[in-house]
Amino acid sequence: MIEDVFEPLTTYRDHLREEHARNTADFFETLVKRSGVDEDANRALITNIEDLKSIIEKAEKRLKLWQRFRRFLIFVSVSSAVIAAVTLLAFFQEDFSHKRVAATLFFLVFLFVSVALCLLIKRKISPNVQRLDAKLSDFGEELEQTEHDAWTQMGPLNELYDWDIAPLLVSKSLPRLSFDRFFSRGRLSQLSNNFGWNGSVDKNRSILFAHSGEINGNPFIIGESLDFNMSEKTYHGQLNISWREQRTYTDAKGRRRTEWVTRHQTLHASVTKPCPEHTRHKFLLYGNEAAPDLRFSRTPSEFSHLKDGFFSKLQRRKELNRLKKFSRNLDDEYGYTLMANHDFELLFKAMDRSDEVQFRLLFTPLAQHQMVALLKDTEIGFGDDFVFIKSGMINHIFPTHLRDLRIDAHPGLFHSNDLGAARKFFNHFHNEYFKAVYFAFAPLLAIPLYQQHRSFEDIYKTVFSKQASSLEHESIANSYGYKHFAHPDSITPSILKTTVPKTDSDEYSIDVIAHGFSGKGRVDYVSKMGGDGRVHDVPVNWTEYTPVRRFTPVMLRECEDPVNSLDKDDGTKKTNFQEFYEKWQEEKNLIGLRRSIAHFVKMNR
Repeated sequence: MIEDVFEPLTTYRDHLREEHARNTADFFETLVKRSGVDEDANRALITNIEDLKSIIEKAEKRLKLWQRFRRFLIFVSVSSAVIAAVTLLAFFQEDFSHKRVAATLFFLVFLFVSVALCLLIKRKISPNVQRLDAKLSDFGEELEQTEHDAWTQMGPLNELYDWDIAPLLVSKSLPRLSFDRFFSRGRLSQLSNNFGWNGSVDKNRSILFAHSGEINGNPFIIGESLDFNMSEKTYHGQLNISWREQRTYTDAKGRRRTEWVTRHQTLHASVTKPCPEHTRHKFLLYGNEAAPDLRFSRTPSEFSHLKDGFFSKLQRRKELNRLKKFSRNLDDEYGYTLMANHDFELLFKAMDRSDEVQFRLLFTPLAQHQMVALLKDTEIGFGDDFVFIKSGMINHIFPTHLRDLRIDAHPGLFHSNDLGAARKFFNHFHNEYFKAVYFAFAPLLAIPLYQQHRSFEDIYKTVFSKQASSLEHESIANSYGYKHFAHPDSITPSILKTTVPKTDSDEYSIDVIAHGFSGKGRVDYVSKMGGDGRVHDVPVNWTEYTPVRRFTPVMLRECEDPVNSLDKDDGTKKTNFQEFYEKWQEEKNLIGLRRSIAHFVKMNR
């Protein structure tokens, strides 16, 4: 039986952190064993590469010194030749014999220096430079070949990295979290129809990547989205004006005089126009039927990391008095009633909660205690760095610490020609990945009722469609980059949406619709009063954005299992992909693999 995580902070510190590090290390060694890479041979190649790099670095320094020395000698040689020529000219211009003798001596000395340096450069310096340059070229070719040998040697291991390793390791260390092989239509239907989530139909959002799965039968999504909203931008313009006016003044003799002077002024104006705005968000979405009518929101609190000083206590007391006053107000629309755990109320502070009874059902004394510990933490996890929004049966968590996490754990991140470096990076990445994912879930794990409550579908083992959802299709499209699908006239990022396939087959075609904006320069003239007493039209340049879209067909083929699954070594799980390759011979080089889906963009012919 899988145990619940009732104390997320201490469970991670005392148990899960070390267990996941051990699981990760063991998994990597399993990959190495399966790949057949000879670690000693790889270490020898890497040592050779490092030695060659060191030799090349020293040789480059020596070459630069010789080249600088040669340039200096050339400069001295040319200067000596010029001086010799000048003294020779002086020899013919001077009438006095002693000056002619001096000019002759100078001429001979500088001519000798110039010729000697030329011979030195030609016979000694330049050959040394050429020899060093040739050695560098040889060392470079040897380094390139050695690096190629190392990459070839590590090829079998690099091919074993796939999209499922990160979620597989997380699930192994935390069995409560079960990940889907990809975001299926069944999972999307479950969230939409049974939990009331309408985010899948949001035309202003495109999923860049998403993992879906369940916790004790309750669905979740952890991913990244590109969101669009029409905002406003203020454009500024200016106009320089000048005019002549009379000025009266008194001169030094006390007489009044007048003169014409030119005045200058810069008039400023601005206009505010609609402008598309695109932002990226990483999020955790969780569906649970517990407290189905409850709605609330909370943001990180400034009191979470305050120390126990005099002024900190004063701030806390002031804020607590404000909460007490808000709790006693019976005339507002909120049913907020202050709980006995003032630390929880001060730090979590969900003042907009819609149902006090369901809120208390969710946040029992144990849940309050665990949430406070999570929010005050400054050593184990990430502390109070998350926004928590509950809308009925849908919970949104927006942790700040996910911003720097590669949620997709792209297999290419781990490719290396150095086994030692690959091991170190693999372990570090997946340990940090587990920590980031775990503490994204921690606010949910701190609520015991969420883990104890199983969904209706899980209890009755409802069977869902396993075909990839539109959000998975968006993720695949975004892996190419939005510019791959953007309209030629688009000057903004594009929101990529996809059409629903009209078949239940594993192989099908979809259309990727790229929604962007073209831009045209416009000028508004704003009337401003100048210092000359006249009204001037100040030009303000701005951009008019017009929606544009483009349809691009994409072909996909789903496979039942991950391509590089460790469960089998006979390669039979690649059969479906090979059939796909053979069917689309002309596009074979364009086909990509993302999790358990092969895909390529169909070219217009």
